[in-house]
Amino acid sequence: IQEPFVGDEVIFAITAENNSANDASGIEIEEVLPSGYAFVAANASVGNYDPVTGIWSIPLLTAGEQAVLTITAEVLDNGDYLNVVTLTNVDQMDTNTSNDSAQAGVTPNCMIVYNEFSPNGDGVNDAFVIDCISQFPGNVVRVYNRWGNIVYEKENYDNSFVGISNG
Repeated sequence: IQEPFVGDEVIFAITAENNSANDASGIEIEEVLPSGYAFVAANASVGNYDPVTGIWSIPLLTAGEQAVLTITAEVLDNGDYLNVVTLTNVDQMDTNTSNDSAQAGVTPNCMIVYNEFSPNGDGVNDAFVIDCISQFPGNVVRVYNRWGNIVYEKENYDNSFVGISNG
């Protein structure tokens, strides 16, 4: 399992291989990204991948042939990170169903706390952001000024501090 940072891109490589002595046709493989990722791009060596349906359609794999689908996805700050891929259709009889599914995932490197932000309305770093804060319910954030006085305090912080004091 990889440990990318939130916002990093990861690549999933899915290999479909015809291990039989006969050609296989009408192959469909379901590869729907879970909620912890945002789709960026896909490239299939054979067939077509539809990111909306999550179906990789392979018209034909001859005996012993392989096809590879690579999917690039951005890691989001919350959600499900276990990516499961499943063979959902093949026109011929599949005599070995033990290799019809695979899974891979990441554990995001979270809790990066940025110690600077500029709430000046320019659209850059205007809010105090803590990556993956939603994964820590019951959190408490306190912001102090240079004299040690509380400027901002919030339970269950949600990345909403934009420089306006509530303390």
